[in-house]
Amino acid sequence: MNEGEINKLVEVLQHVKKRPGMYFADGIEPVDNFISGFMLGVQLTSEASDAVTQPDIIWEEFELKPNISIYQQLRDRGLDKHEAIEQYISILISHFQSLKT
Repeated sequence: MNEGEINKLVEVLQHVKKRPGMYFADGIEPVDNFISGFMLGVQLTSEASDAVTQPDIIWEEFELKPNISIYQQLRDRGLDKHEAIEQYISILISHFQSLKT
């Protein structure tokens, strides 16, 4: 995955983060499905390795458990719906930006 592709992914995630209401309706919590689809799309449209689409290291950094709803883990920490969405997307942005180094 080249730097241009990474920048585009970060740009998309920043757009989602700024306008979560466009992607996540009130009363519905499709965040995990959206992120799963996003990561699958990344994997299918690029030469992305598992390290890109299954970032165990980043989950450890934020003390999150892989293969368990990240959104729910953030909610369980006391974040409200909007804070959890913002934090989740921030974690992914951080992950993709770390790939540029």
